[in-house]
Amino acid sequence: MQRILLISLVLLTAMAGCKNKEAAPQEQVEAAAVQKPEGPRASGLDREREEEFKSDGKTYFVHIVCEADSTGPAVKDETGEYFEQKARLTVTRDGEQIVDRTFTKADFSKYLTDEEAARFVIQGMLLNPAKASNGRTLNLAAQLCSPSDEEDCRPFSLTYNMGDGTFSVKQEALRITDPEGEAAEDEGV
Repeated sequence: MQRILLISLVLLTAMAGCKNKEAAPQEQVEAAAVQKPEGPRASGLDREREEEFKSDGKTYFVHIVCEADSTGPAVKDETGEYFEQKARLTVTRDGEQIVDRTFTKADFSKYLTDEEAARFVIQGMLLNPAKASNGRTLNLAAQLCSPSDEEDCRPFSLTYNMGDGTFSVKQEALRITDPEGEAAEDEGV
């Protein structure tokens, strides 16, 4: 009998506790659902690319990894705060590593406005399909963009001297593809 009384008392207490709780107002629930994460986050633009070419009877293997760099300052755009991106280039020739270089936004800074520098990250890098690479130079293409808008970008071409590790950067005209699939240069850049 005491056992039944004890169980009844526990159930009544639990039911009374549920009655006194009010449901959270709808505004509080919606606000909690749309809260932005605190601090910078990765942009989701991480990419890895592997390419190969032959020159002077040797085989070159190019590996490029673009990934978040939490050690640098964050960039901000209308959707939030993001980590910088870096692009690591490694090249092997017949199995021997001959290049290991990391590119950051600072390598392109003189071509960016202050406003672009505050919101752009390295979106990607690859061997430039428009220019042949050889055993002395790599011709690369890179693009810096807003993390949340891949159409808000600046394209670049890079010529990397594999002998001494120097490189030159050239800003390219934006290419816009029309509905028929033909590329046209943007005259404004």
